[in-house]
Amino acid sequence: MKKYSRLLVLFIVLGLFVMGQAGCPGCGDGIESVVFGKISGVVYGSISNTLIYKATVTATGSGRTYSTLTDESGRYELGVPFGTYTVTVSKETFNDASTSVTVNLGETKTQNFNLTTGSGHTIAEPSFGMWVAAYTIPSEVDVRSLKFNPNKDRKLEFNPNSLPILTRDSTGYRSFIRLEVQISPSSTDISNIGVKGVRFYKSDNPSGPFTLIDSILLNSYGDWFYAETLDLDPSITPGVSSKYYTYSSWNDNGESPLQGTIRTKPLEPCILSSPPNGATVGPTPIFSWNPVPGADSYYIRILKKTEWEWWEWVWENWNIDASTTSITYGTGGDPSPAPILESGKTYGWIVEADKWYSDLGGQAESISYLREFSVSTSP
Repeated sequence: MKKYSRLLVLFIVLGLFVMGQAGCPGCGDGIESVVFGKISGVVYGSISNTLIYKATVTATGSGRTYSTLTDESGRYELGVPFGTYTVTVSKETFNDASTSVTVNLGETKTQNFNLTTGSGHTIAEPSFGMWVAAYTIPSEVDVRSLKFNPNKDRKLEFNPNSLPILTRDSTGYRSFIRLEVQISPSSTDISNIGVKGVRFYKSDNPSGPFTLIDSILLNSYGDWFYAETLDLDPSITPGVSSKYYTYSSWNDNGESPLQGTIRTKPLEPCILSSPPNGATVGPTPIFSWNPVPGADSYYIRILKKTEWEWWEWVWENWNIDASTTSITYGTGGDPSPAPILESGKTYGWIVEADKWYSDLGGQAESISYLREFSVSTSP
């Protein structure tokens, strides 16, 4: 009888093991936690005080592969059947890291990793700085429809030709952060020579630890070199100070130390007042908008819809004092004099609020929805 009972237990255990080979659904409490184990840990960067977000962690063993991504704390957890695994961590622009891990029944094995860059050295600090800007935009806007204007203080602007949804009134807005570095063509500092890319990091605390946002290869714009990325974290809120951002440079020899931190604060939404969407106005309309708390200046753009349903630029004034929340068409701005608005044509207008934070080090812009209007020259 005892022999029969032992055989029965053996068959049950073997059956559970075979079931376990099909996967680890949750690796929760009960039978599965006995058959399965876990591998968990933290993935650190190639310089101190950094954590790697969205690194791929893969465990391979017994002909099976299990994988996951690290979270914003650099942590990962893999549920696996007991056995021996080759655990590998990979992340773009870093060297892969790999080691052997043996997991026993019901065991949680901790295995941390430190990724390296190139030859694994700490390279010289870069001599270029980082630009941090917060943008508050209509919630329907696809961030990819924004364009960078290098001729106007690195502004991001709407391409209205791709934004027909902006013609409707709405009160929904969201914010995101843009990070950028630029290397001047005249820069001969030895620390900038040979730089291949830039890594952007963020933290809730000015002393870290700092989580990797992105690792970007340098791009060229004319004679300049630059790298940029966006932090689209949904927790970024208008009127609330951002997290702390920092950066490093990297090349085939390694990565530089982190540089100083910068933060910013997204502005409140820029909401248009009058004329209302779809209004018919006179040849020299007055445009007004609600004040944006803390704004340093405003920028207005007037556009005309062509017969092909595309918007084209007509007039703009991008240095309106913060104390002013209305302007008559053609007052200052470019071109001067402003073109005559044509009767029967459809026009659009957008206002942007701008802010420079001397205490935080960053910049902020808040861009309104687009409103349409037409012109009547009848008395």
